[in-house]
Amino acid sequence: MTRDLTEIAQEDARDAEIERLKAEIVRKNTWVKAQGATWWECRKCGYPTSGRVCQKCENIELQAKLAAAEAAVGTLNELRSAEGASVEILCDNPDGPPSNAILVWDDWTGWKQKRFEGESLADALSNALAAKGETRAKD
Repeated sequence: MTRDLTEIAQEDARDAEIERLKAEIVRKNTWVKAQGATWWECRKCGYPTSGRVCQKCENIELQAKLAAAEAAVGTLNELRSAEGASVEILCDNPDGPPSNAILVWDDWTGWKQKRFEGESLADALSNALAAKGETRAKD
């Protein structure tokens, strides 16, 4: 089975077009998938990758999410550290704002339910922790 010069020329032209498109993707930082190519340019850093985000950027995103989650848990634990203290996380409010709220019972709230709101759960927890600090500072 022999290939004629026309087939070889067409394949060479297609390969050249693929290389041109790859260069254009890198140059313009776009999400155009090169014809026949199996790689993309990372939307964060521009590094060629097989997915939409490279492993390095994905790890950075995951580390940031993990740090935020650890901070929220730390704040939650601080709010409920006293004996008998309780924190209730309310469901998200789709009609917001505020989008998130918590209820806190503690000695600094006079053992009464006190509501704290925020655009995120972390904001609501931070608002409660700030109020706790202000109340403790007054005492």
